[in-house]
Order: sequence, then C-alpha cells, then structure tokens
Amino acid sequence: MSSEMIELLAGIALGFIPFVIYLIAKEYPPKNINSFYGYRTNRSMKNEDTWQEANIYANRLFIPVGILTIIIAIICYAYSSRQIVAITGFSLAILSIAVLGITEWHLHKTFDKHGHRKQ
Repeated sequence: MSSEMIELLAGIALGFIPFVIYLIAKEYPPKNINSFYGYRTNRSMKNEDTWQEANIYANRLFIPVGILTIIIAIICYAYSSRQIVAITGFSLAILSIAVLGITEWHLHKTFDKHGHRKQ
C-alpha cells in the first residue's frame, strides 16, 4: 500500500472522530450541568435550558464536521498532497472551533444574558 493511500486512510479516520463524538453524546447525553462532560461554556451553563439547548445543537454540528473532514482528506489525496493527515487534522481543529462559535451564536440568538429564552 502506498504512503499516500495510508495518509488518505488516516485522514478519513480523522473524519470519523466527529461521528464518534456525535454517537457517544447522542447515546449518553450529559444529564446535568457539569464541568466534566458536554458543551461547557459560561453561556451554556447558565441554567438547565441553556445546557440542554447547547448540547443538542453543538452535537448536531458534528455530523457536517465529519463529512467535511472526510471530503478534505479526499480532496488532498486527489491533488497528491503529501500532507493529507496534517491538512485534515488542521481542518478538523478549525471546524471544531467553528462549532464553538456557531453554537455560542445560536445561544446568543436564543437566550438573553440571564439564560431566559427570547420571545
């Protein structure tokens, strides 16, 4: 097996990490606000409503993150990149940070600064 094929498989494997996170969080969602497991930011931990909304919303975003990561690995392979794993890993990190920003934006739109749902 060529080194590029091994890099491609490793890149695709990185793309499955968000799917695994999604499945674990879906099967074993965080029940209560805690500082160990779940989507933990100041805004998400205001109350039970913000906690549940943030965890459900952020978890759903991991499906497109996984798909995009796999697509990036395939594109890198198609263009004969020798750094498929590095580029895919960097992309996964950026997309994961984007999940934080998108979820915080959603919480900002949905709740006021005290954690009450906006009308």
